Amino acid sequence: DNELNKLSITNSGVMQIFNIQTIYYLIFTAVICFAFPAALQSTKLGKCFLAGTAGFWLTRTVQQFIFFRTDSTAMLVMPAIFLLGVIIFLIPVFRKNSSFEKTTMTH
Repeated sequence: DNELNKLSITNSGVMQIFNIQTIYYLIFTAVICFAFPAALQSTKLGKCFLAGTAGFWLTRTVQQFIFFRTDSTAMLVMPAIFLLGVIIFLIPVFRKNSSFEKTTMTH
């Protein structure tokens, strides 16, 4: 039973576009993080990007409890994974730049 078939054509299209665009954004974010780690850690723009991404995962954590039942272990594991994302993205925001990062930026 396809859930999208239960929606109107417009709402089905909106759901599909939203999911595709969300996947694109998450892949784009991963590419930025792997391609420009020094810039993310040492510039205001990079730290803002990381803080915003942490906010994305924090918001997702809160939404887990609002929109899903928490009566299963899997539904409690997911917020833990999302909070790990928050922590991972916030560590470089509050960490001071090391000499390694400074030399990486100049080469």
